Amino acid sequence: MAITLTSTLGDSVAALYEKDFLEEKRKTSVWAQDGLINWKYALGGANLKGSSINIPMIAEMAIATDDLSESSDVTPVVLDDYVCTVTFAEKGNVVQTTRMLSVENYADSGKQAAFAVGQNQAKSIDMILRTAAIGGTWVAYPAGVGARTGLDATSDLLTFSDVMLLRGLIADSSVQGFGNDLAAICHPLALAGVASDSNFLTATSYLSKDTVFNGEVGKLAGLRFIAHEYGKLYLSGGTVGQTATTTTAAMVAGATTCPVTSSTGIVAGDYITIGTLEAATAEQVMVTAVATNDLTIMGRGNSATNFGCKYAHASGVAVTEAANVAGLVIAGRNSLYGAYAKDIGKDGRLAVEWAKTNIPERFLNHSWYWIGGVGRNEHALLRFEVAVPGGILGNNGLA
Repeated sequence: MAITLTSTLGDSVAALYEKDFLEEKRKTSVWAQDGLINWKYALGGANLKGSSINIPMIAEMAIATDDLSESSDVTPVVLDDYVCTVTFAEKGNVVQTTRMLSVENYADSGKQAAFAVGQNQAKSIDMILRTAAIGGTWVAYPAGVGARTGLDATSDLLTFSDVMLLRGLIADSSVQGFGNDLAAICHPLALAGVASDSNFLTATSYLSKDTVFNGEVGKLAGLRFIAHEYGKLYLSGGTVGQTATTTTAAMVAGATTCPVTSSTGIVAGDYITIGTLEAATAEQVMVTAVATNDLTIMGRGNSATNFGCKYAHASGVAVTEAANVAGLVIAGRNSLYGAYAKDIGKDGRLAVEWAKTNIPERFLNHSWYWIGGVGRNEHALLRFEVAVPGGILGNNGLA
């Protein structure tokens, strides 16, 4: 008996796709959340004149402890002021789809484009704010360390002693806390040395008493730790483990082999950074095997099914094996100030519109747009750098 199978009519039987793509959960904004950024200075679009705004601040007066004279007036003192400057910039991104795509694509391409653009907006603005927050002048290190390159992953992890050092450093500053606490925004790896400390309180233990920040995981000695992947890591920024080497051939995005001039000292399990440190395309990968001067690597990948490198790399780029460094931003209510164009909004504007230049209407733009900036109150913002154990796959949100 002849039976018509799916293989017989192959052109008539199509794979069934879920109408809605499996979506990565939208990342929660960390740096842009109210409380960390003081957003009270907002300007309307028509009134937005000039490239920046100066936010005036009054410095603290000196403590008055001298006895007053019974027969003479108190001598007036002069108030001292300074400004926090916020510079404005335009930011945005756009995805363009075609009318034909909406006809032929089984999934809802418009919904997916809108989701991707919205996610890109949230992450991009968070990264813009992070760049401002970590760029402050006041930087400190654990005792005995004078530079980022001196941080070692075996002896310079964050400790309870470091936290107390931080409290002492910032105690005499002009920072205004959240009650008696300050915020410490960091990458989760930074907490490896203190999360198990008996003095560390998890956020669940005080949820009913305090309003917690997005990403807040716990508190230690008055520092409320906000641990998130958007916390700053300086990839391979610490003490060098092995002499820096370079690639000997170009690598395509997705490559799982990194050819180097020398693999001396590099072993499976090490994390290496490919590219100029802090460059947009620098990325960290884990070495899974070493064969002479060819390193087999696992990375973030350039597709959903790939675990190679995320970016293409030219021959001769740096390959560094060194301790990763976390930058903990210690901040209060008056540490960071933001401004934005009021008609665009604090979170920016999302738009879906037909391209202005196309006739007939065939190209649809999905876009986000933001005008704003962030300024630092330098005397109320401290960055504390420590080494962290292990590494990551990727580039810590640089691109």
